Amino acid sequence: MQTETKPGANLEAKSETKPEITTFDTGDTKDKPEHHTKSVRRSGAKTYLVVFVGHSGSTAFVTELRTQFEFLVEKREPVYHHEYHRDTDLAYKYAKELMDRGTQKGEIPGFKIRRYHILNKPELWKQFVKEYGCRVI
Repeated sequence: MQTETKPGANLEAKSETKPEITTFDTGDTKDKPEHHTKSVRRSGAKTYLVVFVGHSGSTAFVTELRTQFEFLVEKREPVYHHEYHRDTDLAYKYAKELMDRGTQKGEIPGFKIRRYHILNKPELWKQFVKEYGCRVI
């Protein structure tokens, strides 16, 4: 007769000790973990685009990115509103300016973009992704 074992039954119990926290003595960084107070590039991407449809959680995602020191989020949807809304060429020009500003600062710039502009001129945006080393999310 074969006995049944529960998954993970042979795993050793994990230690309940908490990792050591590096603290700082000045400003609002006191008692925060080092990774919350220091910009350390962990991504291989030079820039990013968050391609989205409405009500998909993209605003929450980009808002979280904004809290990370290495990412530059000037505006969440810069090429969706106002004069950029249906003008793909103007949106493309603005997107290039935004990426250039961010990379010159040594940050990882990016923004949310709806699929309208991409579907309107896919080769243009494909070139953009290659030129700026975009991570498309």
